[in-house]
Amino acid sequence: MRGLAAFDMDGTLLAKRTIDVLANELDFKQKLVQIDQASKGKYAYQISIEVARLLENVSASRVIDIFDQIEIRRGAQRLINFLKKEKFLTAIISDSYTFLIQRLAKKLQIDEIWGNIVEINEGRLTGKLITQPCWRNNDPRCKRHSVCKLHALESIINKYNVPMDRIIAFGDSSGDICMLKHAKVAIGVTPTNFTLTEYVDLIVEKDFVESWNSIIRLISKI
Repeated sequence: MRGLAAFDMDGTLLAKRTIDVLANELDFKQKLVQIDQASKGKYAYQISIEVARLLENVSASRVIDIFDQIEIRRGAQRLINFLKKEKFLTAIISDSYTFLIQRLAKKLQIDEIWGNIVEINEGRLTGKLITQPCWRNNDPRCKRHSVCKLHALESIINKYNVPMDRIIAFGDSSGDICMLKHAKVAIGVTPTNFTLTEYVDLIVEKDFVESWNSIIRLISKI
């Protein structure tokens, strides 16, 4: 195994955030906006708990149908195929929900997933987030996301005995910064957070196809 390529999902492998698409289709967009507006001073995991409640009593099959319509970023499958040919383990590390991440991972033939677990009872979401948060350290600057991407990254590389200096990470938001900071090669994909640009080796402005040659050059460093 040559290394690990870790991808965020929403806004990275997918062109849109899953929760935004669900909010539009299931008519809770205004409630989501209200949660975002009231988020100042809260840890990120608290916000994730509030967002999960918006899906209470929604059919899991309906959520899946909506999710399956979200556009995959152009060139994603080509990139995954290239990485696997080059003997990289691939993973999705996301704060989205595992029952959805698994679908995309199967479609793109990605090896490992890590995400938030929501409770589903008799085919319907209960609105409860049952993921147990696990933060990397007690750093007061830690945003305390419901999915600690650095913890997830370390868990995967320990499982497969991959050195930290053989990691490529792809992300688009502040929740990806810890993962990007600790990767040998960090790639920002249409970043939503200006701070993130300080930690990446390359910014993909549109899609993987348009940035293909630059991505391949960086991969060749590992």
